[in-house]
Amino acid sequence: MNIRQHGAAAVPIAILAVALTGCAASPQPSPTSTPTDLTVLTPEATGDVDSVTWGLSGNEPTTLDPILVGTIGQNTVVSNLCEGLMQVQPDFSVDLGLAESYDQPSPEVYVFHIRPDVHFWNGQALTADDVAFSLNRNLDPASGAVNGYQYAPVQSIEATGPLDVTVTLSEPNADILAILAGLSGAVSQRSAVEAAGADYGTPAGGLQCTGPYELGQWTSGQGIEIVANDDYWNTDLTPHTSTIHFDAIVNNNTLTSALLSGDLDGAYAVPPAGINALSKGEGTLYFGNSTQYFLFGPVDSSGPASDVRVRQALNLAMDKSSFVDRVLGGAGAPMKGFVPPFAFAGNPASAALLSAYDKLPGNAAPDIDAATKLIEEADLSDTSLTIAITAGDQTALAAATLMQAAGTEIGLDMTIEQLQDTQIFDLFFNPDARKDVDLLATSGYYETPIFLSYTGTFVNPDGLVNFIGYDDPDATAKLHDALTATDPEQSAQSYIAGQDIWQDAFLTVPVATQYERLYLRDGLTGVPATQAYVSYPWAALLGATS
Repeated sequence: MNIRQHGAAAVPIAILAVALTGCAASPQPSPTSTPTDLTVLTPEATGDVDSVTWGLSGNEPTTLDPILVGTIGQNTVVSNLCEGLMQVQPDFSVDLGLAESYDQPSPEVYVFHIRPDVHFWNGQALTADDVAFSLNRNLDPASGAVNGYQYAPVQSIEATGPLDVTVTLSEPNADILAILAGLSGAVSQRSAVEAAGADYGTPAGGLQCTGPYELGQWTSGQGIEIVANDDYWNTDLTPHTSTIHFDAIVNNNTLTSALLSGDLDGAYAVPPAGINALSKGEGTLYFGNSTQYFLFGPVDSSGPASDVRVRQALNLAMDKSSFVDRVLGGAGAPMKGFVPPFAFAGNPASAALLSAYDKLPGNAAPDIDAATKLIEEADLSDTSLTIAITAGDQTALAAATLMQAAGTEIGLDMTIEQLQDTQIFDLFFNPDARKDVDLLATSGYYETPIFLSYTGTFVNPDGLVNFIGYDDPDATAKLHDALTATDPEQSAQSYIAGQDIWQDAFLTVPVATQYERLYLRDGLTGVPATQAYVSYPWAALLGATS
C-alpha cells in the first residue's frame, strides 16, 4: 500500500492519508450521469508531440528521490524517470522491468538478472552494484525511506555478479515482487547519490536514473521539466512526446479551469468537483480503476466503536451511495471491505480473489432498521462517539457528516473533531491520544498490489492500525499462509479463507473506492487511465492521435 505523504519510514502512510494530507475537493451535486465506462489504456498514440504542459494536483514536489517520494504528484513525475527490477503494468499486474529474468533457487531467494543494455542518462552502464545499493537504501533507517517498512521480510540484498542481484528473505513472501515494482525499488546511480548526499533528488542535487525521460530544468516554484531519453533501452516505451512541463496547482477550481482553458494539456487525479465541467470540455475525461479508498477506522480499544456490533451497525447505516454520488461525483463505488477490488486485479489468481470479493455482503443503501437493532443489542452505557478528521479536509468532512447523520438515525451521538496533522499523527503512536477518539476518517491508495501486507496491518495482533486489539489465531494463520505461499492460487485460497473470518469482525467501516480521473486535451492520447500510472512510465505512451 502506498500513499506516502510524510516522514516516518516505518509508517505505511497509506493508512495516514487523510490524517496527513487534506484534500481540497468540495462536495458537489451528483453529475448528470454516473461514470461507469472504465478504461485501462486510452487509444494508442500514432503521432509525436513536441511539448506538453501537465497538471499536478497539490504542491510542487520537494524531492524526486525515489525512496523519499510520497505524494501522488511526486509519483506522477518520478514514475517516468526512475525504474526498478520489476514494473507495475496498466492493469495493475507486475512484470519484468530492469530485470530481464529471475531465478528462485529456494522459496526465500531471488536472483535477478539485469538487462545488459541499460545506461543511466549520463551514458554510464547500469550495474548490479547500483541496483543493490539502491535497494539497500530501504534497509537503512537513517535514509528516511518512506516505504522502508515494506522491506522488513528482506534479510539481505547483494550484487552477486556484474549483472546479478540476489535478494534473500527471512521467509517466503508473496508480496516481494510487487514491493520491488514500486518506486522504493527504483534504481539510482550509486555514484550520483553519494556525490549529492542529502541534496539528491532536489534541484540542487539532481537525479540520475534510467527511465524513458530524464530530469530537465527544475527551478523551485516554476515547475519541473522532463525530456525524452534518446538512449532508452525499452523500444516498446520510446517516448512520443519530447518535453513535458509539470505545473503543480493546489486549488482544485484553478486546476479545472486551467484544463478547460487549455493552459494545461492534461492531468491525472482531476477534482471530483470538476467532473461535470470537464465532461463537457473540448478534451476527453476518462475514468479508470484505482486502489484509492475511503474508510473509518476504530482507534479506541475501550470505546463504543470497539464493539463489533457498533461497527456493523455503522456499516449498515452509512449511505455509501450518497457519498459516491455527492462527494466523488459518481466516480467510484461503495466498498465491501478494507481492500479495494482493483488491488486484486493484477494478481495471477485475480479471478478467485475478485469472485470472493463480489460475494461479500454489501450495503450500498443504508439499512437503518437492522443497524438500530444492533445498537440495541450492544446496550451501550455511553452512546457518544467522536470522529476525527484532518482540519480543512472537505472530503473527510463530507464523509464524517454522512456518518454522523447515520449514527443519529440509529441512536448514537456522534461528534466530528477536526485535528491538526500533528494531533492525527499522535493517534498512531500515543494510546492516551486515542482515548478521546472513536473513529478516524481515513483514505489512501496502493502504489503496487501489496494487499496481503496491507491486510496484516489490521488483522495481525501487532498490526500498525490494529488499535482495538483484534486477535483471532485462525485469521492470523490464514493470512500468514497466504503471504508465505509460493503458488498464487494457494495464496488466494488462504486469503479468501481468512477474509471469511476477519470480514465479520468489521475491523473498519468501509465506505468507497474512488475511480481514477484522467483528462486529456483534444489530440492527445495513449496513456493509462488506471491509477497504475503512479508506478508506471505513463508519459512514454503520451502522444498525438494522428
